[in-house]
Amino acid sequence: MRDPRNLAILVLACATAFLAGTALSRPESASAQQAGGGAYGGNTVSTNGRVVAATGTVGSGMSVLWLMDTETKRLLVYGTNSLGKNVELRAARNITWDLALDELNDDSQYKAEDLKRLAEKRRREQAPQPVVPGGPKSDEPK
Repeated sequence: MRDPRNLAILVLACATAFLAGTALSRPESASAQQAGGGAYGGNTVSTNGRVVAATGTVGSGMSVLWLMDTETKRLLVYGTNSLGKNVELRAARNITWDLALDELNDDSQYKAEDLKRLAEKRRREQAPQPVVPGGPKSDEPK
C-alpha cells in the first residue's frame, strides 16, 4: 500500500479529529486564522510537502508537537511540561503497516464492505442499459 493518498487521508483525519476535539474542549470559539497551514484556537497544522506538523496541548497541559514524515511513513510525538523548559520525544512509530489496515476497532454504523456493495449496486443501477438487437427501439411507440 504505497498510495500517498491513503497517507494524506490518514493525516487529514487525525488532524481533523485533533482540531475538532480542541475546538469542542475550549469554552471560547476556535476561530480559524491563516498562518502557515492554518491555526485553530492556538493550535497549528502545517506542511512543507514532505512533513506534516501539528501542535497543541493535551489534557495535562503538556504542549505537544506531532510530526508526520510522508516519505518514510514515520510519526513522531514530542512533548513538554507545562513550563515548556524541556522537550522530550514521547513516541515514534512507523505507520507503514497501519496504512495497510482496512479497519481496526471500527464501530461505525456502516462497515467498509457494506459501503462497497452499496456503491457497486448504485453504479449498476445508474449504468446505461444495453440495447438488445431486435428489441423495442426508443423512438418506436410502445
